[in-house]
Amino acid sequence: MIASSKASKTPAWPRVLACLLLGLTLAELVLGMFVYRSHVDDDDWDAVRERVEAAAAEGPVLLATSWLSPSARMQLRPMRAWSSIAPPDLRTFSRFFVVGLNEAWSAELEHDREDVRPAELVASERLGALTLHTYEQPMASHLVASLLEPTNELRVGDDHGPCKNSGDTWTCKAGRVQLRAVEIDYRPRRCLAVTADDGTVIRIVRDDVELGNVLRGHVGFDDFNQRLRSDAPVEVSVAVDGTIVGRWLVSDVQGWWPFAVATPAGRHELTITMLVSVRGTWQTRGYQPNSAHEPCIEVRAVQEPS
Repeated sequence: MIASSKASKTPAWPRVLACLLLGLTLAELVLGMFVYRSHVDDDDWDAVRERVEAAAAEGPVLLATSWLSPSARMQLRPMRAWSSIAPPDLRTFSRFFVVGLNEAWSAELEHDREDVRPAELVASERLGALTLHTYEQPMASHLVASLLEPTNELRVGDDHGPCKNSGDTWTCKAGRVQLRAVEIDYRPRRCLAVTADDGTVIRIVRDDVELGNVLRGHVGFDDFNQRLRSDAPVEVSVAVDGTIVGRWLVSDVQGWWPFAVATPAGRHELTITMLVSVRGTWQTRGYQPNSAHEPCIEVRAVQEPS
């Protein structure tokens, strides 16, 4: 009798709560299967492939639906180009194309637009489950030259003298410069990554490069885990024919940081100087000099409309 009395007085809310939690879990599982199920099959990629390859002859092809990226790179050859995978920004694209599932634009594209006026959506073409959107920028800048192409015209040196070049890598006595695709602020970027000893100055020179009216570029820091620690900044300066025209101090918290400076048009000597104040990172066991905190830079000469 006593045991029966105690059992009858046991509150029911724990069982009710357990049932509610189980129901919520099942609902989330079903909803997740619905939301993340595959929306795109081989027929859809076949439907868009020929049109995308034709569009690539007119401008870069970008992606609006970010979670489709692995499949899109595998299925669509034009989306393996650096202009699609890791564009520095959108300002030099007079015409470009965006592939999306239900989206015509994305937060990533909006970030890469920077201070340029919004592009004009001039056409949208449904191809299977995907849509190809065509954008135009009447006021796009003209790309005159890039410091990344061709790399064999670059001279790199440090405080000890010239660095030895082997393809896309320059080996210096106090560090290294390498053309790489890196992760900056959760995004792939293609730039010249600099690894150098504390207090080392790295100089990147193009002796006779065609310039437009503006020199534009970006600086960021490679490696998400190291960037979390917000380590030492890098000093970047730009000189034209030996005269400094711009100098900035850039830290990792600034992400993919853009810079711009006016330049005289025509052929000139361009020098990019990077002062790496501190190479290493600070961790729980103190300063680690060999855990490199690498700045990465891209620079382009552009002719901007007045």
